[in-house]
Amino acid sequence: MIFDFISPNECDKLSLMSGSDIQDLIILLNYYFIDYRNDLGLDKDCTFGLELEFEKAKFRQIDSFLHKSLFNEPWKIKTDLSLLWGAEINSPILHDYVEDWNNLKEICDYVCKLGIINKRCGGHIHVGSHVLAKDVKSWFNFILLWSCYENIIFRFSSGDYLISRESVLKYAKPMAIQFKEIYDLYKDKCDNTYDLSYYLTCERHKSVNFAKMFKNMNVDNSFKQDSTIEFRCPNGSLNPIIWQNNVNMFVKLLYYAKSPYFNRDLILKRMNINSFIYDLDNSYILNVYNDVFIDQALEFCDLIFNNNLDKINFLRQYFKELKVSNNSRAFAKARKFTK
Repeated sequence: MIFDFISPNECDKLSLMSGSDIQDLIILLNYYFIDYRNDLGLDKDCTFGLELEFEKAKFRQIDSFLHKSLFNEPWKIKTDLSLLWGAEINSPILHDYVEDWNNLKEICDYVCKLGIINKRCGGHIHVGSHVLAKDVKSWFNFILLWSCYENIIFRFSSGDYLISRESVLKYAKPMAIQFKEIYDLYKDKCDNTYDLSYYLTCERHKSVNFAKMFKNMNVDNSFKQDSTIEFRCPNGSLNPIIWQNNVNMFVKLLYYAKSPYFNRDLILKRMNINSFIYDLDNSYILNVYNDVFIDQALEFCDLIFNNNLDKINFLRQYFKELKVSNNSRAFAKARKFTK
């Protein structure tokens, strides 16, 4: 139905639609369900890794399943001290291959029977640092982009829940304020990624974690295979479609940061519009990040995606039911929006 309204293979500027068309789009989104995909159209040299956290885990049973399954590379289960009775499954290095996605789906389907997601569970995503390579301009573009749209990223990353888990403030702290300061102070002072590494925190419990990036640099400022940027803000999920949608957003965000079409003027304008966020403290920031910002979300997806299918999948997960839970601290699941 929604693709009678716009073509999935085209790239319409949704942020430029009239108010009535935006209303129609939102209505149609309520009847749209995101589908599982065999691939996301990522570059074949793009690598990523996943950390699936869940509670009430039957550890030995899942460990046995992972060992007996004929995956190309081993998936490993381990305990996680941030959980009460839970565990974490770590993937090997993955690519945008049908085999890797099918392995993820098989694991999610199995673990769904033996574990649960609750307000303590995260779903971390590592993306190979070589996506941005050693072009320091691309890194500053990424820092700027994140600082201006972190509120959009957080609500999207709540996945199939209405809000971000409250423990995100402990284990995946927002970075917008820090990134804005780094951008303002050092954008004209760093000539290479090695210099930039002095200013990017390696503190693990941030929404973006660089600890496995700069310690794995080569002498020429390029990155080794196991050098990654870790995105820690997503909620946990055992839905492979949510994992695909999250990976797609984070990778396409990085792709846009190195794009020759990076629209710095528009993004700096957004920084001024969102200046109120930089004055928030942690006791209020999740209330704002859980809220819906329609114009900003449309602008963000127009920037980072180059086709309507990606945009619609992003907006469906971002908008959910255009609401947060009745209690802004209650960790409630959204109405189902995946097939």
